[in-house]
Amino acid sequence: MAERLNTQLRRAYLDLKRKSKIENFLRELNARKPILKKELVHLNNLMAKEYLDVVRLEKKRIRPLFQFFLGTLEEALDKERQEFLLAVLNHQAKEQELKSIYFQEKVLSEKLIELKSSKKDFEKIKKKYFIQVNLNDPKKAKRLTGIRIHILEVQGNIREIKEALAAAKKSTPYLDGLRNELQQLNPWGLTGSNLDMGGKGRMSSYKKKKFIDKTKVKALKTKKQLDKFELELRDVSNSIKVNFDVELLSIKEFLDVFFDNLITDWIVKDKIESAIMSIDIIQDRILRTEKVLQFEKDRFESEIKTWETRSNEILLE
Repeated sequence: MAERLNTQLRRAYLDLKRKSKIENFLRELNARKPILKKELVHLNNLMAKEYLDVVRLEKKRIRPLFQFFLGTLEEALDKERQEFLLAVLNHQAKEQELKSIYFQEKVLSEKLIELKSSKKDFEKIKKKYFIQVNLNDPKKAKRLTGIRIHILEVQGNIREIKEALAAAKKSTPYLDGLRNELQQLNPWGLTGSNLDMGGKGRMSSYKKKKFIDKTKVKALKTKKQLDKFELELRDVSNSIKVNFDVELLSIKEFLDVFFDNLITDWIVKDKIESAIMSIDIIQDRILRTEKVLQFEKDRFESEIKTWETRSNEILLE
């Protein structure tokens, strides 16, 4: 009977924690929506401006008066095209993130309805557990019930940490794939390479644009997985009171930094090194976060053993 009540109590508590976690996720997603909408308005305006700059320079290029300055105009035009592309990439990324938020809200809201009665169910089973362990000694029963609830809370923290660790590990192959994609083309102008994109002109720009379009798809998939890790890490941070602000900021800004570095590599460098470096930085952050999470998990597991021992001692008093 006692073992069955223990199981019921644990399940009811996990449902209660899951409900709280979903509510936290929904608050985070809801807070992100107006920020994304504001960024999309800004990027819309920026795309329009950059597009007009491109059109303006293309018109100048065909005028005989500017033939003498053609080389300078070509460089300026190339730069404006790249800035327009950066604005487009960031706009597409924000659009996808907003669509993902609406989808997640729908799924999480449906799950929340299923867990509507979780708090009432938990209190009901907790009362049954208290009666079961009463043993004609209300003070002892209160102590035992308190310990059992505390153990459940710690087990809940361990569960949250495991989910965050799982999300971190799932991010690794995405980041590795993105790096491999870039390393195939490092440096841009490697003579004789099947992916040679060195030099200037329409063909070179076309090859680079095609490559960036392909890389964009991988980058967006990577960011989607990183967003899941960010939500899990934020939830753990709230539960165990460990500060992950630096790591959370790095994850949130990854895509903006990555696209900016990728375009910078295109404009002013011979090698794709800044974009690769941005991947290395985020992977280093994730690795260090995993070590902290593993340490906290081990600490909580040791704490549970201590409380289980104390519970047995009270039963023998």
